[in-house]
Amino acid sequence: MSYVVYTDLDGTLLDHDNYSYQAALPALERLNESGIPVVPVTSKTRAEIEPLCHELKLNAPFIVENGAAIFIPKVFCTEEACSELPQVDGYRVKSFAPAIDFWNALVVELEKALSGAFVAMNQMSAQQLADMTSLSLPAAERALKREYSNPLQWLGSDEQLQTLSDICAQKGVQVVKGGRFVHLLKNSDKGAALVWLNNYLSEFLEVSDLESIALGDGENDIAMQLKADIAVQIRSPAHEFPELEKTSLYRTEKYGPEGWAEAITKILNSSPKESK
Repeated sequence: MSYVVYTDLDGTLLDHDNYSYQAALPALERLNESGIPVVPVTSKTRAEIEPLCHELKLNAPFIVENGAAIFIPKVFCTEEACSELPQVDGYRVKSFAPAIDFWNALVVELEKALSGAFVAMNQMSAQQLADMTSLSLPAAERALKREYSNPLQWLGSDEQLQTLSDICAQKGVQVVKGGRFVHLLKNSDKGAALVWLNNYLSEFLEVSDLESIALGDGENDIAMQLKADIAVQIRSPAHEFPELEKTSLYRTEKYGPEGWAEAITKILNSSPKESK
């Protein structure tokens, strides 16, 4: 069986509280030895993902800002395959969502109707974001380098959240709750990005039976888990498993990166062949 692993980061591959990935390293090494690509799919920015990919020796494409865009490195790109995709800093980029100016303008409009109900990420200093998320100051600075989204720290009521959803729906914008932020999506989600990339990788790798494994812990992972061949819900210390109706679903016993390793090990052990 040929696999691609699509993984959320915070609360999944990375520990919810301290962002450690140590418990997942043996499983990551096994995937690497088997030639199975590991694709980060996250609300994080390109600036955040790049150093993590370097640390973990991940050279596959990655999906940023909740499915807003896919960055494809040269090693996964040929001129024929990527000829129609724009080039950005050595990557070929498939974008789905509007660029950052759209989101900043939307936040200004939302504030008029919901003053005090949220703080947008572009309104935070790096120190404020670091204090709220326990990120280091350099990591918080990278998180603020957003290209396709402007997440909201939600401070309002459930009624105000419904008002937010109603206003956004009129503009074709979807509201999704993540682990720490409310995310606004337009023309994109993790599921649509997974489908596009899995089709691309199937052609690039010349593999007709490429199966997708999607791992995540939150509601904003459901879109990609529904589209994947195999869905893995990672147990979270912060909330119950989100509701997900899917036949090929595995829910971990362990939390975060330990649960990640648990699931990958179980899937690979049950596979007749580990290959790219």
